[in-house]
Amino acid sequence: MSQRLNLVRRLVRITNEARAYPTQAEMLQVLDHLLRRADRPHLTVLEGGCGKGGSTAKLSLAVRRAGGQLPVFDSLKGIPADDERHSTAARSLNDTSKRRARRS
Repeated sequence: MSQRLNLVRRLVRITNEARAYPTQAEMLQVLDHLLRRADRPHLTVLEGGCGKGGSTAKLSLAVRRAGGQLPVFDSLKGIPADDERHSTAARSLNDTSKRRARRS
């Protein structure tokens, strides 16, 4: 139990110090899925795009505990613009009309 509490403490510290694009709930689901595969031979988790490093830091804790490897790849150039529609339950991420209205 103390190992789990220590892991949660470290996750909270990372959340407070480094930006991560996935939500805490999303990361907990991924980490749970990953830890259930602990000690499998050749366990490798790939992260494509590390942003500000929050999710990489969190993944590294779980991968280390599971005995795996975590190669991380990033172009360091961001993601090119595209025509995809992205949204959350709260709003469309492509909707800039509210931002424009606030600037006026």
